Amino acid sequence: MASTRLLVPVPSDPILAAGPECGGEEQSPLADVGHRNQSGQAVGRRRQDPYPGLKSSGQWQETPHYKHHHLLQDLNQEKSPEATMCGCDDDCCGCISYRTRENIKYGCICFGVVAAIVLFAVLLAAYAFLRHITIIVEDASLTRFALLTSPTTALAYNLSLTLSVRNPNWAMTMKNTEPFEAAYKFDGQQFDRVQLADKGVKHPAGKTILYRLATSSDSDYVSLGNAGVAEYKKENQTGVFELEVALTRKVSYTARYTKCKIEATCPLKLRIEQPGATTVVFEKVKCKLAKAEKNC
Repeated sequence: MASTRLLVPVPSDPILAAGPECGGEEQSPLADVGHRNQSGQAVGRRRQDPYPGLKSSGQWQETPHYKHHHLLQDLNQEKSPEATMCGCDDDCCGCISYRTRENIKYGCICFGVVAAIVLFAVLLAAYAFLRHITIIVEDASLTRFALLTSPTTALAYNLSLTLSVRNPNWAMTMKNTEPFEAAYKFDGQQFDRVQLADKGVKHPAGKTILYRLATSSDSDYVSLGNAGVAEYKKENQTGVFELEVALTRKVSYTARYTKCKIEATCPLKLRIEQPGATTVVFEKVKCKLAKAEKNC
């Protein structure tokens, strides 16, 4: 007589009975399976428990299927370094691989080093190297220049000047620690002095400032001596006078401790302009700077 296969009843919970394909839990591998003998009595055998520690009551009692599934994965396979560092499985799409994160880290380090080098180079160029100012006489005119010999030697004059002073340093501002002055000289002798800017006045970095001067005097004493008087008479015959503008100032620069003295001379050849006469176009004159002091 053919034997009849006996199936053990599954748990009553529909979710558990549904199996893992439908979101339920897998039936226990400990279910009784066997055959009936000729008397109708069930003769079966019990499968060995492949998962020690779990209750064999026909259903998973302690560990749900999805947790036990991952537990088996942890026991049976070794995770890759990327998954271990990431904290997720190898097939986790939201994780960044170990190699990618190492590349990002080293890229950030390289970027930081390059940025530090560039910043150092910019600061070095901005504050370590000092560029000297440039001074140009943009315009000048002389309408009177007369020598007086009584009671003392003196000069009567009318002189107009336009000076441009440029600070070529693009990061350092200049600040006057002493007044910026201009001295007028003839034959090496000073006959007047004017102030262009007071102490404490700042000259911004990379900027050009124009100074317009209009000075005159009816009798400014000047110690010319016999040689000076002779030179005046000689130049008076030609109508062209050789004058000199001597500029002096003392400044400090941004982020620099040293105070620098600046001296410049601007030689001028000016013709007396007569009223109604044709105006002669003035040729710009670049002033010559004296040798700078140390660290200036």
